Amino acid sequence: MDRIRTRWLGWAALASATILAGCQAPAPVEPLEVVANRSEWRYGRTRGQRIRTEHWEVFTTIAEDMTLAVLPEFLERAWAQYARLVPLTKPPARPLVCYVFQRRGEWELFVRRTAGGRARKYLRIRNGGYSEADLAAVHYAGRAQTLAVLSHEGLHQYLAVNTADAVPAWLNEGLATWCEGFRWDGRSVTFAPRENVFRSGALQRAALASQLYPLGELLAINAGHVVGTEAPKVAAYYAQVWALVYFLHDGMDGRYRSAFESMLNDVSAGRLGTRARGYMAASAGRSISYGQAAFQCCITEDLDAFEAEFLAFVQKLQGP
Repeated sequence: MDRIRTRWLGWAALASATILAGCQAPAPVEPLEVVANRSEWRYGRTRGQRIRTEHWEVFTTIAEDMTLAVLPEFLERAWAQYARLVPLTKPPARPLVCYVFQRRGEWELFVRRTAGGRARKYLRIRNGGYSEADLAAVHYAGRAQTLAVLSHEGLHQYLAVNTADAVPAWLNEGLATWCEGFRWDGRSVTFAPRENVFRSGALQRAALASQLYPLGELLAINAGHVVGTEAPKVAAYYAQVWALVYFLHDGMDGRYRSAFESMLNDVSAGRLGTRARGYMAASAGRSISYGQAAFQCCITEDLDAFEAEFLAFVQKLQGP
């Protein structure tokens, strides 16, 4: 077993390209020294690596050297991003486990062997992967997209392992997409959630095609309702929850930011579920989803006014 320290050396090939981002130079980032323990691992006849860091245990058959080199520090920086969004109130419960396969066929075999009755649902996923509790499994789809998927699924893992509440789907997926965007300056990574071109492009297409979900529906459904449907609907869902988190954080000159941050603190402290269920109980006689209840008790009860503001924000993101 080799005990190594990675410092993002050797990723200079990406310096000429901005990953999931715009062209401005990223803000300085704090130095981060990561201790990564690497050992051999096999998946069937395929040789791979087991990589252990402070917060992650990764099993991978990736053959692309540059991705392997940057993976430990990228994931540790992703963890730091999660902890800024939803701070931990106690030490991490356990490391997050991630399988990263070079080929989709390896990933499909893993799904069939481990996911039981859920395998059929997961195999409908066209690109990327899935997560359950502390485990995620993804397949390689190019360096930038693979790292973005790992950061997305890692957020789901982080919440599942380190928070006691059931996090509403729109918030869980919104935060996961918020963690996808990053920039590279040739030396280090900076997470840039507002510059997620995958989601902003899909949002523009959905808006132009009048395929945006009504706010009440968006708050009520989850990814399981859309995965396996037409690709534009899937893309619209993920793009819209990304935009919703963006709006809650920055929209209307930060009008909702304080309420949103308070909501995330409730997630950290394990209070959100109690608040949402109490709101649902007080709404007897009205059909209201858990996701909508969490939104209304934490953000605003006036969904119509909020939706109008949100749609104006979406329009602004599209440009003239």
